Amino acid sequence: MDDYKSLQFDFEKFKKDHCAERMKLQTEFSYLKDLFRKMNKGKSDLSCLLSVQKHTTDKTGLGYNKQTTFSKKTKFASSEKVNPNKVS
Repeated sequence: MDDYKSLQFDFEKFKKDHCAERMKLQTEFSYLKDLFRKMNKGKSDLSCLLSVQKHTTDKTGLGYNKQTTFSKKTKFASSEKVNPNKVS
């Protein structure tokens, strides 16, 4: 009978300890699940912002009439238009 009470006491202690551990793990799981949900929402919001972003040379909406394209060509004046006799 003494062994039975000892085993019953050990079982109750074991059950109590594991119940506390289970509660701790459930709390941690809930926290991590919430954190993952927030990170996922942040990622989707950032993707949405980046998809509607304008190009750096697009100046529409800043007082410009239309978008201008910039040419990287160098423009030279023809020699016929320059008057060599005129001194500036």
